[in-house]
Amino acid sequence: KTNLSELRKILATPNLRTINLKVGKHTQTLVTIVYIQGIADNSIVENVKKRIENINVDGIIDSNYVAGFLEERPNSMFKQVGNSEKPDVTASKILEGRVAIIVDGSPIVLTVPFIYIEDLQSGDDYYSNHIRAGFVRWIRIFSIFVSILILHYEL
Repeated sequence: KTNLSELRKILATPNLRTINLKVGKHTQTLVTIVYIQGIADNSIVENVKKRIENINVDGIIDSNYVAGFLEERPNSMFKQVGNSEKPDVTASKILEGRVAIIVDGSPIVLTVPFIYIEDLQSGDDYYSNHIRAGFVRWIRIFSIFVSILILHYEL
């Protein structure tokens, strides 16, 4: 409830939508889907809603329980669901068209769809000059490629 109230405070738009679902046979944990109508893709919202409604477990204790059910390819080595503990970062992702999933009692908010480049972002990127943040992000990407090349040629 705290995470949701923080998001409502930051995103004071009448287009902010929430869908509340109860998940878990014994815990009946409240799971809330949050998005902005008109920005988020409706097919993603419906897909997330359907996946959460189809969760059939005894209980949901943390948001990581839900994350496993949202992944389309569970055996992939890449993340498919983003997460954040900061309401401002979550609000920024919602403004970018992502859908947030809040699990009652968990400080971690899930976001979908997840784009790999998000792993290369820092929380500070949202607060610094966009030119500097972009430059630093490109340095991170370049460093990954250099690391892979060095690893490849050492083997």
